[in-house]
Amino acid sequence: MNYPFDIEKSAQCAHFFANRAGGEIEILKLVKLIYLADRRSFEMRQVPIVGGHYYSLKHGPVTSEVLELINDGTPQGESPWEKLISDRANHKVATAAEIDSYDALAPSELGILNEVWKDFGPFDKWELVDWTHKHCEEWADPNGGRLDIKARKLAESFSWNAEEIETFLEEIESANRIHSLLN
Repeated sequence: MNYPFDIEKSAQCAHFFANRAGGEIEILKLVKLIYLADRRSFEMRQVPIVGGHYYSLKHGPVTSEVLELINDGTPQGESPWEKLISDRANHKVATAAEIDSYDALAPSELGILNEVWKDFGPFDKWELVDWTHKHCEEWADPNGGRLDIKARKLAESFSWNAEEIETFLEEIESANRIHSLLN
């Protein structure tokens, strides 16, 4: 599944979760929290917060672009991600700067991040892996590789009716068309 990715929102989401964790957070936990925030946003608003390509990996679902930013940074150097999030070290990232507000995020998105932190912040990375394996019906065991998470499978996991699912699929297609026209 693919939805236009927003690097500024991803940086602010990562900063939000790392900040809540005391300024530093394990990478596996962070990628799960960001995925769960997007998943909840899809369920509540039919749009993600961060967007991107969603895949099933061995340790559960992830947003590919977030994992790439953590592992490789951005080719252009100074980006919203590099300004807010440190390079990885010892399987962790940290906040690289303080910010006054999460101004790229709408109030409803901050509400979702707060809910996700309240529900999953106390979990360690392996508890999050187990939770996503058991409760994210869109995840499938990739047998050592990666599998694309299908938008229809995600929508079906929310128990939406057929009309809601079709509207959701059309909205994703429309968002991607608009994004490709603008970029």
